[in-house]
Amino acid sequence: MMPRKTGFTLIELLVVIAIIGMLSSIVLGLLSTARQKARIAKMSTDAKSIDSQINLARSNAEVVTLNVTNSGCTSCAFGNGTTMRSQATALTTNNTAWTRLGFSAAPLDPWGNPYTIDENENEGGIGNCTYDAVYSAGPDGIFAGQAASGAVLPGVVTASAGDDFYFNISRFRCQ
Repeated sequence: MMPRKTGFTLIELLVVIAIIGMLSSIVLGLLSTARQKARIAKMSTDAKSIDSQINLARSNAEVVTLNVTNSGCTSCAFGNGTTMRSQATALTTNNTAWTRLGFSAAPLDPWGNPYTIDENENEGGIGNCTYDAVYSAGPDGIFAGQAASGAVLPGVVTASAGDDFYFNISRFRCQ
């Protein structure tokens, strides 16, 4: 009688490979969700830092609105439908605004796109106590447009249009 050879059959190997493939796809899906949550948490940290820097710039200038652009809105300079990185003029305007606020350049969101700012406090005159808002173009890097900055508390990262996010800055003079 011939001795039996030990080893795996082709079917057994294919079953093991299929199981490993299914498990890895589940794990990668969970990691993707965790990465997204981590990026949003990073935005919360950014919100606190940006809020402090902007309020320091306001205190030094003793003004509510620094009017960093003629409109006070660097978010408004970006067109919808194309990536922020492809809009050179808007990027220049945005960087200039952030340097006027005491930053070396526009801070980058967790996806590597520049944050933009919309100065709203006192925009309609004294007594207009709307929050200033900072926007992120989100994962796709395309600024979908502004959301009403509403009464969301400062520093709270909130979903905006498309896959964008925003957070409000503390009011400077309005309470």
